[in-house]
Amino acid sequence: MKKKAKEYENEIEYLLKTRLDTKATKELKFSEIEDFPRLSKTIIIENIIFGTYQYNQCQKYYEDLLNNETCYLISEKSYESRNNAENTKIIAFEIASRHKRSEVKKFTKKKKLKFYKVFIKYVPLLNEWRSIKSYICNCMSGRKVVGCCVHVATVLCFLAFDRFRNIRIKGKHL
Repeated sequence: MKKKAKEYENEIEYLLKTRLDTKATKELKFSEIEDFPRLSKTIIIENIIFGTYQYNQCQKYYEDLLNNETCYLISEKSYESRNNAENTKIIAFEIASRHKRSEVKKFTKKKKLKFYKVFIKYVPLLNEWRSIKSYICNCMSGRKVVGCCVHVATVLCFLAFDRFRNIRIKGKHL
């Protein structure tokens, strides 16, 4: 954690400016991602998200993930010139804001939902927490170097741990 705290810049921050529906991305369903590292809940909480708050909050976003199974695989050409020494992959997700969704319900006007872009760089098939190389989200707290926002935690926890369990969606009304 001390090593990460000394970093000032996220290595995949340049992706926040990219559109996800371009030739540099390949659209796929998250169920097709079979090489994402399998991690235990304890390892995720202790080494990646640093606490239980994000894990408890991310449970509420699972309905969005299950309803919108679309994710994007970023083309290797778009980041191979940027220090890709290891065999890594970058995946991207769009997650709807829970706060903006409640405003849409409250005012019943046809407003567009706010979606946050989440990017995760990982080493395929390496089942340890160090295989998650970097992550970023375009929400206000998504550029953390130590820990992560709830949007990143949602994708990480679901792909690494919870999709292999029988999960019950707790808050369908949220």
